[in-house]
Amino acid sequence: MVASRIIVVDDNGNMARTLSDILVLNGFKVTYSLSAREALEHIHKQPYDCLISDIKMPDMDGVQLSRQVKESAHPIPVILTTAYTTQHILQEMADLGVEKVFMKPIEVESLLGYLKTL
Repeated sequence: MVASRIIVVDDNGNMARTLSDILVLNGFKVTYSLSAREALEHIHKQPYDCLISDIKMPDMDGVQLSRQVKESAHPIPVILTTAYTTQHILQEMADLGVEKVFMKPIEVESLLGYLKTL
């Protein structure tokens, strides 16, 4: 299955819009959110094929968001992005079944290639 409907979550509006624009230009249907809570509202309203979320966000981070999405009635693949990480976070993401972690700045071609495998 190729992910066609994607939700992008990043508290940095410029990052969220830029990544969304790139994905749209490559044929994906994209919704972006500036918070995990807003993203959850979108996910509950309509189906998505993939979630791409920053890890470090105020209020609820990407790991907590991933946990909620993975434990929901309709879990979807999760890709996390980060400018930094620790072994503890990587282990927690593996335990949650997070599909992939991309370091920022994101290598767009790698991300697009990976999305085609979902």
